Amino acid sequence: MAVPGDAMKADVGAGSPTSATSDGAGKGGPTLALGCPSCERARVFVIAHRHVRYVEEVDEPEEFTLAICSNCSLPIILTREYDFEGGFEASTFRREYPPLRRQIAFSVPTAVRQSYDEAVRCEEAQAWMAVAAMAGRALEAICKDFDARSSSIHEGLESMLKSGAISKELHEWGDGLRLIRNEGAHAGSHPVARQDAIHALDFLQALIEILFDLRVRFEDWQEDRARREAARAARRATGTGRQQTAGPTDVGT
Repeated sequence: MAVPGDAMKADVGAGSPTSATSDGAGKGGPTLALGCPSCERARVFVIAHRHVRYVEEVDEPEEFTLAICSNCSLPIILTREYDFEGGFEASTFRREYPPLRRQIAFSVPTAVRQSYDEAVRCEEAQAWMAVAAMAGRALEAICKDFDARSSSIHEGLESMLKSGAISKELHEWGDGLRLIRNEGAHAGSHPVARQDAIHALDFLQALIEILFDLRVRFEDWQEDRARREAARAARRATGTGRQQTAGPTDVGT
């Protein structure tokens, strides 16, 4: 069984995945150590059932797992994709039900998503120092995506501010997140408070949404408006041209 800090990437324990059945909960079946959204702490979940779905068009099997909290009996549904080098065991679980409080449903750079997802899993496990460290890693990935030459979060944020990629307010958010990250990542610092870790992840999510979703959608919207306005102008010009070409109508005497 995996340690609680491993949150969602866990060993299923003894027995093969196919040995878990729908009546396996509470009967010593394979287990997972996960953050329980009801207990709000790491708990042992007993795997009740697993199902692998094969999609021939994609050729990428997906695994669905039903697991039951051994403390409060909350059922959760997990999914994970097949890793062609290490199989399902090399892949990371994603909780589908109950839905995660935080998630990103739009495209972001891989390094940003990996660190963000890990920070969310650490929040589920209430590992606050790890939340701060992974949130800072995601911020560093954002800075690197903007300017690969930046050697630190501070330098990356300054570069983004000077270029106009972020506002002064977003720069302040990022710098505050950087300070919390330092508390979580460096030995000798005082422990990261729960509320500080949650706020750090809140601000990280806001930064990601603004930079990779809202800004892109606004630019797409502006381009779409410009295209529609150009089409309307072309139609007006064409209509005017037709009227001028037709000339006055001859009226018989």
